[in-house]
Amino acid sequence: MAAEPRTPAKKPADKQNKEDDDKNGGKHKKNMADKRGADWGLRDATRGSVGVTRPIRIECYADRLVVISESGQTGNRVIPLGPRTASSIDPLISTVWERMDTWGIAGRSMYWRPLLQFHVAPDAEQRFAELSARLQGSGLMVERK
Repeated sequence: MAAEPRTPAKKPADKQNKEDDDKNGGKHKKNMADKRGADWGLRDATRGSVGVTRPIRIECYADRLVVISESGQTGNRVIPLGPRTASSIDPLISTVWERMDTWGIAGRSMYWRPLLQFHVAPDAEQRFAELSARLQGSGLMVERK
């Protein structure tokens, strides 16, 4: 059996999203499920399986996301946020998948369903709003702490 890809597949829609972002001054916030399909952020969800929720703490700043390690300060992952927030979605999803890999198997007929707990800095309100909109329909749960 072939190994599953570790990064979310880029689809031709990403080019269209960039064009839409450019036309709208970078403020295009359409959720990505419209292009990638429902639950695109979950690898192991199948019909009839049960999602097991586990939190992932993420600090959201205007210029970066910091995915906090479960084992303390060493191992935190920093994801830069450039002019287009959408360009950081795939690196974020890859980091989430890497974390899920460390959790092992969720159980028979179960899958991991991460709860992304965002701690938002005062200057990062707009970034969080864009991230939340983009992640709608991904299957990942987003919570502001």
